[in-house]
Amino acid sequence: MKNNNFYKNKIILITGATGSIGKSLVLKLLRTNCKTVRALSNDEDGLFKLKTSIEKNKINLNKIRFLYGDIREYDRCLMATKNVDIVIHAAALKHVEICNYNPNEAIKTNIYGTQNMVNSSIENKVSNFLHISTDKAAMATTTMGQTKSLAEKLIINSGINTGFVSIKFSAVRFGNILASRGSVIEKFIYQIKNNMPLTVTDKNMARYFMTIDVATKMILESISNAKGSEVFILKNIGKFKILDLATALAKYFKHNPKIKFTNKQNGEKINEKFASTDEINFLKETKNMYILDFGNNYKNKNVKKIELNERTLNQSEIISFLKKEHIIA
Repeated sequence: MKNNNFYKNKIILITGATGSIGKSLVLKLLRTNCKTVRALSNDEDGLFKLKTSIEKNKINLNKIRFLYGDIREYDRCLMATKNVDIVIHAAALKHVEICNYNPNEAIKTNIYGTQNMVNSSIENKVSNFLHISTDKAAMATTTMGQTKSLAEKLIINSGINTGFVSIKFSAVRFGNILASRGSVIEKFIYQIKNNMPLTVTDKNMARYFMTIDVATKMILESISNAKGSEVFILKNIGKFKILDLATALAKYFKHNPKIKFTNKQNGEKINEKFASTDEINFLKETKNMYILDFGNNYKNKNVKKIELNERTLNQSEIISFLKKEHIIA
């Protein structure tokens, strides 16, 4: 792994460790020369399955610690971050529909939970804190996006306002993660196999997509390069229409299910953006990343126009992409 020495003898805490991204991070970090990986989750069965996955991958269990707990509880966060060097905060409520229907719970987890992690990390003098965010936090219109946007602001302002604390607070913004739990591809394949209509909210709805592996590598690169109070955005992320994805998968599996259009969620956007127009003044770039530099740490010249791979892939390109990334055989 690039920058492997960055993790040498480090104790790393991953919240939401039983999710798709969290699990991938655990498996990759256990292969580094870090001292310990602490996997925090409120999913007991998920922790058991994570242990099984580590064993199946023939990774030594000596460096892993399975922590059951909820980020909503400050005392648990305080215990989990004791003597920790790096925090990767992936725990969140992430589904738009569920967050819209349960806004109080989304606020408790995505905002108060994040604040608990920030405060406990400051108390325990953590060195690096990386928050996993989403493109839905830019110009947020849904409960999920709005809570993630506020969580981002907590992270960025923690870095700016603490002053005397040397913690590097930063965030990454992801698109939709392909083949993660509850992802649209998982849903479409289930519907195809069970001869059900493929449910699409709007014929024009388009989303950015990235694989779990790419997302994990982006996280690890961002941590090792973080200066503080910035948001990382990966360049050249794939983008395609949900309808084209559904149609392409149906053709690929030689199935002919009906496409059923459903109502989009309240506030759900037809087309996501990775950065708002107000954020352009803070946008810098490196070879692989765009960086929203709220801490004014980067010397690169401002990018005058955001060009985040606006061209959408066609159906043939979607299938080629999914094959290349081993999402489908």
